[in-house]
Amino acid sequence: MHWAEVEQFVIVFYARSKSNAPISNICKPAIECWQKRYMLARGQAKMLLERSKAA
Repeated sequence: MHWAEVEQFVIVFYARSKSNAPISNICKPAIECWQKRYMLARGQAKMLLERSKAA
């Protein structure tokens, strides 16, 4: 997450008249980034496990 996204989240989170939509929209890029990183790490772990089983 970049600092500008953090600042946007804080502004929306502490706004008096907030709804869930703006918070959700601000969080989407970070969620997508972490999902990609998780899937990549999971694939690498699976590959290493299979390689160690074969050895």
